[in-house]
Parts: sequence; structure tokens; C-alpha cells
Amino acid sequence: MLAKLDRRVRRAMRRVLRMTPARPERVVHVSTSGELVRVLRRVRWASARHPLLVRLAPGDYRVSSWVPDGITLDGPGARLWWDEDGDVLNASGRDVILRRLTVDHVGPGRGYAVHADGPGRSARLTLVDVTLRGATKASLGLGLFAGQEVQATGSRFEGTAGADGVYAHNWHSQPAPCRIEMHGCTYTAEAGAPTRWVDLGSGQPDVVRFA
Repeated sequence: MLAKLDRRVRRAMRRVLRMTPARPERVVHVSTSGELVRVLRRVRWASARHPLLVRLAPGDYRVSSWVPDGITLDGPGARLWWDEDGDVLNASGRDVILRRLTVDHVGPGRGYAVHADGPGRSARLTLVDVTLRGATKASLGLGLFAGQEVQATGSRFEGTAGADGVYAHNWHSQPAPCRIEMHGCTYTAEAGAPTRWVDLGSGQPDVVRFA
């Protein structure tokens, strides 16, 4: 009986896999601030299942924008910057990847280089070989909430002026744990803290790991 049930499960899984479309490889190339802003504001169909890769040409991009779900920004030699109030990138969308680029909040306006803080969303933020700089709040600002996953590899978090390298706080009484893992990263601050953790403890077995 168990063998028959196992065969039925395998057949059902094969049917599901046949019905599941492959992840499409959608790529957009941008080379100006205006092109990047238009992509980030208009794309609403992307997701983990249907991701969009945005390739940035080398150069400077003045931008302050939300990063929607399913977006990967990849740009060796690209620098995204902002100098007014607000974050350079609000990466609170689901399944956002930032890769091989620099994000710089230069001030005097207040904001983060990258900000991820959206309670009520199950979000995943991945940082790979990025340099984040912040001159007012922090280079990376995190509000840790239920189901959130943040992973950074080989990245640099730099707090200039009075800013922190990484600033994180925890939302209390969350229905599920969160996870943040940083591997092979560096954290610096001229006058703030390289990393600052405020009011941690959500009532769940959260994971915070530096390696």
C-alpha cells in the first residue's frame, strides 16, 4: 500500500513539474538614470518565478526608487547615488538581488543607501559583491520581520560622516522567525558604529549570523 502511495506521489509530482513553466530569462539593459527609474517604476509582473535581470552599463545613476519584486540589478562599474531625503534603493520587495554595483547615499538629505523594512511581507534580499555607502543614517538599514531573509556575500558596508555601516532593528511579536546571514563582508564607519543592532528580540528563534 505504501509503495502504491509512493508511486502516486511521484506521478503527481511529475505532472506538476511538466505543468510548471521554466523561469524565463528576461533581461533589460539600461545606461541612463531615466531608463533605470522607468524600469523600476513600470515593471510589476516580475517575481521569483518570472525574474527580470536589469543590467546597468558602467557609470553614475542618480536615483531614489522602490525595487519591485523579482528584480536583479547587476552592474560592474555602476554607481547608484542620491543626495536628498529618501533612500537610494528601497529593497523591501520580494526576491530582490543586488549584484556587483555601488550604492551611495551622499547626503545632505537623510536616508539609507539600501533600505529593507516592510513588515507583513515575506521578503528575500540578496547582496553579492556590492559596496554600500551611507553618509547620514547607514549604508544598509534593516527592519527584521516575519519570514524575512537577508543574505550578503563579499560585500562592503561603509558608514561615512556620522552614519553606521549596518543598522538593524527587530519588529516585535512576529508570527515567524527571520534570518540574516553575512559572509565575507566588511563593515566600517568613520564616526558611527560599523554595525548597530537595536531592540532585537521578536519572540521567535531569529538567526543572525556573521561569517
